[in-house]
Amino acid sequence: VKVKDTFTSLGGKGDDKDTANTIFMEIGPFFDSLFPYIPPEYNDKLSIDDYVKVREYIQSTTASDFAMEIIINLPSPRSEAYLSSNYDTIQAKVTGYTSKAVERLGYFPIETDMPILQAMQPMNLFSTSFGIILSVIIFFLTMISIMLNYTLLMSTVESRSFEIAIQRMLGSTKAGVVKLIVVQSFTYIIPAYMFGIFF
Repeated sequence: VKVKDTFTSLGGKGDDKDTANTIFMEIGPFFDSLFPYIPPEYNDKLSIDDYVKVREYIQSTTASDFAMEIIINLPSPRSEAYLSSNYDTIQAKVTGYTSKAVERLGYFPIETDMPILQAMQPMNLFSTSFGIILSVIIFFLTMISIMLNYTLLMSTVESRSFEIAIQRMLGSTKAGVVKLIVVQSFTYIIPAYMFGIFF
């Protein structure tokens, strides 16, 4: 067995308090690597026949038969499932993938644990509350901007009433005057909209 690296944190793969007693290794060569290092006190208690039987049993067995815990990662890139701002969407993706994995493992008494999803759950209430508050703020800002735009247009119309009257005398229609006012309103709205989008 070749030691690839050591670690001080399990990175969410287990309890960090137990890192001193944790080893990650390929499951294939596990028993072949384990057997030669059985403590001598056990070897001394075994007869040669028992020793051979134990060795044959271990060599014919895979470590997966004794697995008590299976760690499954989401398909790469794993972070994509958690990028949504909606907790329900994240929960649907993670639990859906977990359900498929459990179904393929068979109908055994299996307990599933989704630590990242559980850690995000308390944030769900905060994000929902924040979203509602933000929506209310946006609504009030929108209403204020509409009122300001209306006030600005009324002020413009009142200040240009003489000019508009002259245009009407020269043959301008009501529709033409309305179009002129609408175009002028867009000269306020479009720059404000662009500023809001980019800044």
